[in-house]
Amino acid sequence: MPGHEMASWTVLAGPAGMPPEIVEAIDRTASQAIADPAVRSRLEATGTVPELDSSPAMTRAFLDRQFELYRDVVQRIGLRLE
Repeated sequence: MPGHEMASWTVLAGPAGMPPEIVEAIDRTASQAIADPAVRSRLEATGTVPELDSSPAMTRAFLDRQFELYRDVVQRIGLRLE
């Protein structure tokens, strides 16, 4: 569809209502791992572009934008999931 680009992405997600201290601990640990040159190198070798400057709020905003984008595409092509 003109005006749309399809890409894959991966995020860490947990259940709704997860305690903020757990979210922060997971975010901190994931950020430390992604900052490790060996981890980055392995991710990049798979074609993954790790986001160094990310946060749970940024991830939520990204997902909201993606859902809105694909909602529009689904409506425009008349796709129905039942």
